[in-house]
Amino acid sequence: MSITIFAEPIQKRYSAPRCSSAYMFVSIMTSILVIVPFFLADSSRGVGIWIKRDMYREQPHCSYKYKVVLFLQGVDKEGHPIELFYSTYPHANNLRSEILRMSSVRSREIVDLNSIDSKIDRLELNILTPLDTGESIYQIQSMIFFQCSLKHRAKLSMESLAYISYDSGIAGRGLTVRGDLMLRQSEPFAIRDDLSILFSDDPLVDIWATMSTTTETDIQNILFQDYAKRTVATDFIDRYSLWTRDFRQHAKLIDDQKTLPAFNLTVTVDIPNQQITYIPTPIEVLKDGWIKYISMLMVIGYLFQKVVHFVLFHQVLETKVFTDYIG
Repeated sequence: MSITIFAEPIQKRYSAPRCSSAYMFVSIMTSILVIVPFFLADSSRGVGIWIKRDMYREQPHCSYKYKVVLFLQGVDKEGHPIELFYSTYPHANNLRSEILRMSSVRSREIVDLNSIDSKIDRLELNILTPLDTGESIYQIQSMIFFQCSLKHRAKLSMESLAYISYDSGIAGRGLTVRGDLMLRQSEPFAIRDDLSILFSDDPLVDIWATMSTTTETDIQNILFQDYAKRTVATDFIDRYSLWTRDFRQHAKLIDDQKTLPAFNLTVTVDIPNQQITYIPTPIEVLKDGWIKYISMLMVIGYLFQKVVHFVLFHQVLETKVFTDYIG
């Protein structure tokens, strides 16, 4: 029985003239090794080797601006349609003075105890609107205004709103609703070092000032014509709604020792962590493309080595073989 007492590495070199078939074969295989990984990486996931947009997660910083608009529709005690209106905008209240119903507004912004970024996680809002005897409410619309900003990758700030709408075939004395304030973007954000103030020349607040010259303008239509065309906005996504019927316990508003029926709107707006789409920087594009290319190159390189070794080792294409000792 023999025992290996010493070993040394050797290297085989295969040589061939430039015009030989073996040289052409290796040249073609080398070109394939370089080019094919690029096309494979470019077709991966259907997005190409150069990413045009990317995503990250961030919780927007949304603070309540203490601005609110409320519409109530229903019938009076004689069954005639009525509409009640309240807002924190003087121009809008003057415009709709004939249907204005002063209301009580209470709000509270909450930061979760486990939060480490001090961002507002939730807004709790309550609007109590007094009703005359016999008035019944069947429909409600409300708009709550926020100042929202992003500060991680995309740096921007804008005025936004949460729109709440509910209607029922049964008269109600209250609505309790909870949902998420979600960022809506039609185009990815550009990465910038400075803070971008969006729509600074077209604020939502100015809508009420422009309406002071007319009494026939529909407030809701003007608001949505201006807000809906924005490429960046927030939407209130309703998750839970509870309509309190009028034959149950009524909300009450105490005024000068007189108890009046009232419509009670309670809104909880959660501000969750959200997915933000942005345009990658050139460094990120190159880094992502390089990773895709190298991953494909490793696979093709392994196959390249096996094929070339088989062809040359078995002399499928004639070459000269030289053996060198290494060391």
